[in-house]
Amino acid sequence: MKKFLRISFLLRLGLAAAFLANSITAFGSPDEFKELISGSFLAGILPVSVASFVLFIGVSDLLVAILLLIGKKVSWVAFYASLWIIGVMFVGGIMSTDALEHIAFLCLAVAIAVYGRDE
Repeated sequence: MKKFLRISFLLRLGLAAAFLANSITAFGSPDEFKELISGSFLAGILPVSVASFVLFIGVSDLLVAILLLIGKKVSWVAFYASLWIIGVMFVGGIMSTDALEHIAFLCLAVAIAVYGRDE
C-alpha cells in the first residue's frame, strides 16, 4: 500500500490519467481531434492523413499512460510526454484556456522526467 502513496507514483498516476483520457477521446470521439488538427498548421505538414494521425495520437497516449502506470522507462516516457505536450500547446494555441491545463501537465511531465526514476 505504501508504494501507491509515494509522490513518484502519485505524479505518474496524475499524468497517466491525463494521457489515458486523451487516448479514450482519440478513439471514442476522433472528430474532436480531426477538427482541431484540420484547423491548424499541422494539417499542411503531416505526412499522413489527419485520421491516421488521430489514430497515432490514441495509441501513443495509451502507451504513455500504461508505461507511466507500470513504472517502466519513466524518465524517458516523461521526457517524450513533455515534448508531446509542448507540441500540443503549439497546435492548440498558447493563449487558450486549454493552455493552462497543458502547463499543469507539462510541469508534471518535467518533474517526473527530472526527478522520477524507474522503479
